[in-house]
Amino acid sequence: PVSKQPELKHAGIEVEKVELPWQFFALVEGSVQKRFEALRPLFEGFAYASFSLTGRDRSALVIRAACNEAPDATQLAQIEQLLGLNEGPVVAYDDPRRAVGKRVRIEEGRIVALSLSGETAARDWLKQLWHDGTADQALRRWLLAPLSTPPGGGVRAAKTLCNCMNVGEAAICAGIDRGLDLNGLKRELGCGTSCGSCVPEIKRLLVKQPAVA
Repeated sequence: PVSKQPELKHAGIEVEKVELPWQFFALVEGSVQKRFEALRPLFEGFAYASFSLTGRDRSALVIRAACNEAPDATQLAQIEQLLGLNEGPVVAYDDPRRAVGKRVRIEEGRIVALSLSGETAARDWLKQLWHDGTADQALRRWLLAPLSTPPGGGVRAAKTLCNCMNVGEAAICAGIDRGLDLNGLKRELGCGTSCGSCVPEIKRLLVKQPAVA
């Protein structure tokens, strides 16, 4: 009667970790809805698959998926084609024996699409490179390497706290350092003004790192 939550939502559950050794990660900007509708059916047979949005000025579709074993090569080729990674200015690496394949499309000096199949260690910092709009020559030789952090630590794989407005944790903490409270962060950065799911985390940061009076 207080929470207005129906009793049928209360149930005992048991949670077990699922081991899915073959991993997949992809990011592609532009025509998000059209790409989602075309790509979604190709992931029906995966043990796990999720589609999400990222970006504000440049929106992109992010795909994460996993299986017990690699999908058929023909299916992966279809996915790469729909991601725009089958031709053009694409850096590619393939290791069929390990079921590993990587693609990064660079246009006008920045990443516009990428996919990591079978090995996805670099997904976070490659996503940050896309977000920053940079892919300089010094880093290009490392784009397909199995590195969880970029060489030299030059790229910060930042945590995005507000996905709706694409605001990272670092920006929010910097705002708190400048003395912004929750309302100030909303006004200046836009975080917490759309779906609101990030507000509890922002409040925790405010408690941990109080705004300057």
